[in-house]
Amino acid sequence: LVPYIAGFTPESVDFNIRVFLSYVHPKSYGTIEAELIKLRDQVKSVGISQAFFPQTVVTKENKVRVAGRQMRFVGKTVTSDEVVTYEIGFLMEKGKPLIESMNVTTDSGRKG
Repeated sequence: LVPYIAGFTPESVDFNIRVFLSYVHPKSYGTIEAELIKLRDQVKSVGISQAFFPQTVVTKENKVRVAGRQMRFVGKTVTSDEVVTYEIGFLMEKGKPLIESMNVTTDSGRKG
C-alpha cells in the first residue's frame, strides 16, 4: 500500500489516496484522511510529483517499515532527495489488512 502514498503526480494523487484510504481502519480514518488531504492540496497547488524507491522492508508483528530514497519534483526541478521511512501499523480484520497508524520520517528524524 505504501506506493499509493509515496509515489504520485498531481494527476494521480486523488486516485492513490482513495485506494489507500479504502484500507484504513474506521477508528483511524479521520486522522489519516486529514493528513492525506493536506498532502493532496499541497501536491495540486504546487504541482509536486514524487517518486519513492524502496530499499528495505521490515515487518515486525503488526508494523511494516519501508525505507528508501524519495525524490520530489516541481516540473523537472528536483526539490528534495532524501531517505524516508514509512511505518504502517495494521491489523487483520476478515482477512484484510486495515491500517491503524501511519508515520513518515526523513533520514534526519523529522516527521514529514
